Amino acid sequence: MEGLLTQTLIVHLIRTSKVPFIESRASKPLIFSTIIISLIGLTLPFTGLSGALGMVGMPLLYLPYLAGVIIVYSTLVQLMKKVYIRHYGSWI
Repeated sequence: MEGLLTQTLIVHLIRTSKVPFIESRASKPLIFSTIIISLIGLTLPFTGLSGALGMVGMPLLYLPYLAGVIIVYSTLVQLMKKVYIRHYGSWI
């Protein structure tokens, strides 16, 4: 779950030199697909398909930890992006 959410989020973080969601908004298809993928990833372990896929539902106490990891991860990626831009003069 953590991997899916952070990998999906990284698309928004690296697509622009600006701060995503605040200074720059992605296209509607990208936002829509991110929401759908995230919702599937969050709910799938709690459905009947989870056993067939070898998944186990996570305790609800894991969700605040997950939110914290995503916030720290996003912050670090944004900071490193700024370091890259300062060093090379422009974004990828």
